[in-house]
Amino acid sequence: RAAWDGVDPTSPNEKVHVEAAAYRGRLVYFDTIYPWDRSSRQVEVSEPTRNKVFTFMLIVICLLALFGSAFLARRNLRLGRGDRRGATRVAIVFLVVRMLVWAFSEHHNGLAGREFDLFLDHLALAIFLACFLWLLYVALEPFVRKKWPGWIISWSRLLAGDYRDPLVGRDLLIGSVVGASMIVIAGVSRIAPNWIGQATPATITPATSVLDPGLFFSRFAAQLSAGLFLAFICVFLLLVFVVVLRSEMLSLIALGILFTIMGMLISDSTLIMLPFSALSSFLVVFVLRRYGLLATVATLFVAHLFVFFPITTDLTAWYAREFTVALVICVLLGVYAAYTSVGGAKAFAERV
Repeated sequence: RAAWDGVDPTSPNEKVHVEAAAYRGRLVYFDTIYPWDRSSRQVEVSEPTRNKVFTFMLIVICLLALFGSAFLARRNLRLGRGDRRGATRVAIVFLVVRMLVWAFSEHHNGLAGREFDLFLDHLALAIFLACFLWLLYVALEPFVRKKWPGWIISWSRLLAGDYRDPLVGRDLLIGSVVGASMIVIAGVSRIAPNWIGQATPATITPATSVLDPGLFFSRFAAQLSAGLFLAFICVFLLLVFVVVLRSEMLSLIALGILFTIMGMLISDSTLIMLPFSALSSFLVVFVLRRYGLLATVATLFVAHLFVFFPITTDLTAWYAREFTVALVICVLLGVYAAYTSVGGAKAFAERV
């Protein structure tokens, strides 16, 4: 271990304390401590009201989706409805990806007791989330097939193993493009306050709060979780709104407004950022209504690259590796989708 006291080169008047630790020649801990940082043993600063409201809304939505999907899934199973095979495939894939977090993102020190505890903790969370996803699928699939059958055509073909279906490629391509557009919108919204002389709000996400090159699988699992769960929860909330409001159009508008409000609450957003948050929210709603489930999953998966990975243009930075890998995955997804969407034909072939 080592520690240094000095000044911040960017702010010569500010003192800074740096601590670092290495093990067998590799850096394992690094922290920069400024005078205003508080000790972890001190009383933490109270959480802002907007964060409390966002957390409360998120908990309510998750609990509503959990118990609501359990009730609907039980009803569908009793009536012999629901694609159990498709639900099981999705749940198993998610379970495997989630367990990769335990295998590659945890620090394994060889202590049998600690390793077993870590394994059980990750296995419990992975099984719970996989079962939650299974319930959502079994609960919603019969209703979507009946009310909006076009939404799950490409999804069903993908689960059936038809990876080269042009419709699958089309929806993945549309989702990738819209998701990338949402990242651009988010970036522009961060500098929008500068146009009226306000400071840029701090961007606090899992990508910016923790920088660790060993968390790729953890971040990727979170990105995949966001794509899958948020897409299914979108469908669940839309179904609830349709039951309450008795109008599909009003339900879509209500869903967009709900996402806009949550987007404004999740960060220190100012009023000028409201149009950008609304645009991103209604893009998700539009993709769901126009192209269906698979395109929505792809949209949310790509869009959350901005949330879970530290985006940087300096690819030589020590924390850029995991972002680069995730970016390559998203780009390859788009390339695969573009190639598949044309059904093997040449996209720029001459027409006779």
